[in-house]
Amino acid sequence: MATSADTFKEKLTIKKGESASPEHKALLQYVNKRAKKSREDMAKNFSNWDHFDAVFRSERKPDKADDSATAKGQPKKLIVPLTFAQIMTFVSFCVMNLMQNRRFFELEPTGTEDNPLQEPLELILERDLRKNMWTSFLVQFFLDVGRFSLAAAEVCYKEEYRHMRVPQTETESGAFGVETKKQTYDFQQIPVFVGNKVYPVSPYRFLPDTSMPLTRYQEGEFCGSEDEWQISTLRADESLFNLDVIPKMTLEDYQARRKVSRVDFGPEVRENPNLGSTADTSTAGAYVKSGPVVITKMVIDIIPNDFKVQDKEGLLGKEKFFVRYLVWIANDKVIVRFEEAYYLHCQFPYILAQFIPDQHRTVNEGLASVCDQMTNLITWLINAHVTSQRNSVQSKWAIDPSGVDIKNLESESPYIFLKKNASQTGVERYIKQFTTTDTTANVFQDVSALKELLEIVTGLSSQMQGQYSAGRRSATQDRVVAQGASARGKTNLSTIWDSAFEPLGKQLIANNRQEMDKETFMRIVGTGRQWPVKPGTTPQIDPQTGAQIPERYTDDEIYTMFKADPISIATAEDFFVFDGTIPSEKAFLAQSLQEILVTILSNPEVSSILGYGPEQVKELFNQVYLLRGVTPARLPAPSPQPALPPEGGQQTGKEAPPAPRELISVKLPDLAGKERDQALAMFGIKADSKAAVVKHARENPLPSTPKSNGQRG
Repeated sequence: MATSADTFKEKLTIKKGESASPEHKALLQYVNKRAKKSREDMAKNFSNWDHFDAVFRSERKPDKADDSATAKGQPKKLIVPLTFAQIMTFVSFCVMNLMQNRRFFELEPTGTEDNPLQEPLELILERDLRKNMWTSFLVQFFLDVGRFSLAAAEVCYKEEYRHMRVPQTETESGAFGVETKKQTYDFQQIPVFVGNKVYPVSPYRFLPDTSMPLTRYQEGEFCGSEDEWQISTLRADESLFNLDVIPKMTLEDYQARRKVSRVDFGPEVRENPNLGSTADTSTAGAYVKSGPVVITKMVIDIIPNDFKVQDKEGLLGKEKFFVRYLVWIANDKVIVRFEEAYYLHCQFPYILAQFIPDQHRTVNEGLASVCDQMTNLITWLINAHVTSQRNSVQSKWAIDPSGVDIKNLESESPYIFLKKNASQTGVERYIKQFTTTDTTANVFQDVSALKELLEIVTGLSSQMQGQYSAGRRSATQDRVVAQGASARGKTNLSTIWDSAFEPLGKQLIANNRQEMDKETFMRIVGTGRQWPVKPGTTPQIDPQTGAQIPERYTDDEIYTMFKADPISIATAEDFFVFDGTIPSEKAFLAQSLQEILVTILSNPEVSSILGYGPEQVKELFNQVYLLRGVTPARLPAPSPQPALPPEGGQQTGKEAPPAPRELISVKLPDLAGKERDQALAMFGIKADSKAAVVKHARENPLPSTPKSNGQRG
């Protein structure tokens, strides 16, 4: 069924030699106006971002003194890479904390009806992240947070296909009706990936609605980004149109665009075929045929009934509420994609995080800006020290040309020749070196103090990484220091998780539940899996063994629950837990659980009081393994133990097994006289030897068994 958006899309098509329709002009102007405003607001940060990125990379433009020093083989002025050290410490701390668990996303369902989906959802999310080279993505994401205080990414569901030659056997009818088989190698379309893609977006090319604080970017009117695509890549996308009428960007447009964006068509204008000298599309060669094209992606909310085309309303639709649309614009001139953005997660398909989520500025201070002034001061001190050392080595000389051959000094000869009879009156009379004092001799003490001050300001010290400082401490003190040192980093990481990664998990789940087919679903989670037991069902009885067989979910039922309906997907309340426990804390927790486990195993009375059985003990084992960094699923399966016959029963054709020794030990205190003597004789102990009983009990300890009256045997 065609929607109003489909009808409107047909009017956006442009033919060569014809002008754009009023609908195309109105929508292009509407979207470009908002993209331009966002682009200009974000461009106000470009100069600072360029400076922070250069300092992070220790790049500086050499001056004349640097050129002279390089020509002489001397060191030029440098930038001390303190900003690099601080940002990389921040990046490694964040990546270490997020990647230390068995899975990046650990789903916590809020309702019991969603429990069967926890495992398949986590498996699907883990598969999506693995396909996106997740560790590399996290490093890039946190680098942007540290340098620019802003990191963004685009989320989309994508189906990637490749055409490959696949051997096939075809049957042909030959002469006299004889069938022959023929081997062919035709191209076939093979799906290589079906799932979510997460693309890093440079802050230079991110277009949020700046009328709202970036902490509330999802509440804005639009959100978008821009990038450069090859026209050949665009032509491979069947959902795009108007690709043959994309006009080249004029030189004036390109220069104006470079002031507010990072669009780069090359160092030389004449090298790029897509920069025209005129905006007249009627001339030959005015359209893009090869090379890059600037694509502006905008996801924008529009009230269709209020959208005007030449003062006419309702051409986009009759809806009087916001409808979200996806619009792509090529070279700021032509719309090449238009459709409803039907996202069941009800969010813009972007994630965003800031180093400091402060709503009073559009872009807040980042780690690089905090380190900038201190880095400049330390850099100046070290460069001043190098300059002072150079002056000390190459100090000035006082020379009397009447007694010294000046040509030897000018040629930098290792030998200085005096003139005739000059040595008789003393060399010091004709040449003497000035004595210089290095006032920067103690500069590295100042640098060390400033570095410690910088770590206090940022909170990113060696303690955060678990490196011990000088001094003796106990294990408890080390653990407390590590927890305190990581508190600042955990705070920043927690805000990034809430603003970026938890919304990302919800978007990934919603996209998969909205688009994934059953074949892909079963390929990820696996067929024949033992699903959870259905709640509220009556177990069946095995006629042979008499054991109860619970009714479990089937593959079809799990997939049906996974797909659900749009309302269930849009209103899902599942959330993801952020585990910020550092490795030293996990080691302490594992040791504590291990001690509890040993106590329970060595004293059955404790497990009896707590009501702990084999399942609880097994779970304690698994938790200890997880905290130690070992996945229980990778451990070898325990060998099954033979079941003991029921109490008082006998095996068919065999003698009854002897009573367990612990039962005899329990009954001994209750026996008296002849019965007690017979019981002791079973152990080879004389009845009149009390000391022998004690010695035997010590040499042959028996597990204690609780009795109903509270006594122990």
